[in-house]
Amino acid sequence: MQDGGQLHDLARLVFQSFQRLLEHRTMVHDVSASQWSFLRQLWRTDGICQRELANRLGISEATATIALRRLEEKGFVSRRRNAGNRREMLVFPTRRTQALEAVLIPLARDVHVLATQDFTAAEVATLERLLRSVIANLAAA
Repeated sequence: MQDGGQLHDLARLVFQSFQRLLEHRTMVHDVSASQWSFLRQLWRTDGICQRELANRLGISEATATIALRRLEEKGFVSRRRNAGNRREMLVFPTRRTQALEAVLIPLARDVHVLATQDFTAAEVATLERLLRSVIANLAAA
């Protein structure tokens, strides 16, 4: 590595490539790549609090609030106060969003297949393991 930034640059380019292709496919359904990240989390955990959603996405609560407002305007989510903690806002996918899951998940899967089309299953597993190690190393720093 010549200047110490090559891995960073490659990771950024991989991320941008995934985002660009995924967004090209999801925008047909009026879902941006960043909105896709929110919806994917909501499909995993229905009724998640805004703070936890922001933490999972690695963004600030303020950024999450703005994004969720836009998702709510588009009819993708509803937000309700937590009955057990009135200060906490819970986020739920709408029926429209639940129906989109069956359409959007295969689109994302196709992007991942394209990205690794020349890899063996063992190489994909190694790549995932190495990327998780990089993430853990950086988180521990």
